[in-house]
Amino acid sequence: MNNEPFEVTTGRRQLFIDDHRITSMDSLTRTLHQPSKKGPLIRPDARRGERSMYTHSAPHWDPHCEHYRLLVTGRWFESADGLHWAPDDRTLAEGLPSSHVIFDESDSNPSRRYKGLGMHNLVDPATVLDERGRPLPGKKLEFALNFQVSSDGYEWRRTEQWLPSGDEQNMSYDALEKQFIVTLKRGGKYGRSHAIATSPDFELWNEPELVIEADDLDQELGRLHIEEFLATANAEYLRTFPNTTDWQWQNVDIYNAAVFRYEDLYLCLPAMYHARGRRWTSHTLRFSLIQLWCSHDLRHWERVANRETFIHWSPRGAGAFDLCKNMPPSYPVVRDDELWLYYNGNKENSHYPETDDENAAVHLAVLRRDGFVSLDAAVDEGTVVTKAFVKPAGDLWVNVDARSGFLVVEVLDGKGEVCARSVPIEGDYPRYKIAWQKGNLADSCGQVVQLRFILNEASLYSYWAG
Repeated sequence: MNNEPFEVTTGRRQLFIDDHRITSMDSLTRTLHQPSKKGPLIRPDARRGERSMYTHSAPHWDPHCEHYRLLVTGRWFESADGLHWAPDDRTLAEGLPSSHVIFDESDSNPSRRYKGLGMHNLVDPATVLDERGRPLPGKKLEFALNFQVSSDGYEWRRTEQWLPSGDEQNMSYDALEKQFIVTLKRGGKYGRSHAIATSPDFELWNEPELVIEADDLDQELGRLHIEEFLATANAEYLRTFPNTTDWQWQNVDIYNAAVFRYEDLYLCLPAMYHARGRRWTSHTLRFSLIQLWCSHDLRHWERVANRETFIHWSPRGAGAFDLCKNMPPSYPVVRDDELWLYYNGNKENSHYPETDDENAAVHLAVLRRDGFVSLDAAVDEGTVVTKAFVKPAGDLWVNVDARSGFLVVEVLDGKGEVCARSVPIEGDYPRYKIAWQKGNLADSCGQVVQLRFILNEASLYSYWAG
């Protein structure tokens, strides 16, 4: 922790996911919170011959038709509440975006309201795949990511640029820096890794940089995760496979990585893909655990909460699809004081035996707003002190759960003296405007201050001026 000053912008929430803007912390623990799963929302329709429904987008509110829209496996779905979805009857043509779309209201050109990603082959599939669609020995199917724009989400026009990629990507828009962010699957030390590219206009893209990779510790932890999985009913299908040396190879890499801005930092939700079986082929076992990473520059990434799992697989028999190979939400949708995360749940275990007729569906998980990580105090009082910043105009707000205890906020001047102290806060408040029993916060506007949060049996998620 250092004490270099930083900027607190009015209305922008400051989270405690890392130590980037903290001077000191005492007797507090940092806790990762998993979102609450609500189950599958968009499932395959057997009457249409569907087995898998998936998306690499998040719902957007379309003011022209006054409902939410979400692109799922080449079809638009619509909803009034984000929970109950119905498809329309129009299907996008092959080669057009099937699941990667952003609705961009900021673009003044109506013909570019929708931005989408498509894929095309760099080599002829007939030269590298056998009759079952599997790679021939020493061959692989090479893909490229192309960029497309549309006025309505149905008729699309390709832009001129494309980028090499594997068969998994993700996309988001950073409204603060006014840039589009894509992740592209590439190869790394342990297999699947991801590069990041950005663009200010969805036309010109910088050179992708490989920055999201599995490492040695992921392999060590992966062995523990695999043993945990093998002890569950989800792995029952594995009982038929030989327990021989050639089936014991195992690996952890990153199948997909969702990167997005959240308030004043970047978050990544990587799907940590665990495999066991014959090397790179016919994996006996495969499942994904979705982690949480953070960054302040899109290049240097920090693992959050000692690599704990953010979205776990569900147990077999729970009625969900997210039993094994799950893919992350592209970015959260803010709904009042909650974050709604639409992610892909997949029952798929292995090519052998064949998977269920209904294999994948779009799921919803809900998290408290700013609720990725909290700073927690037990009975013993804990404190955290922010770095110095210039106090902007407006009141001070906190997101806190103090149902069992209390939170007190102190404003420190340039000499470290207390110039304002809050009334003790008791209760659970996603948004609480602080009241003061000592000092006047308005007197600090434009001055360099620090905040000291004093917690007792309470959890602090964020603070902001507004």
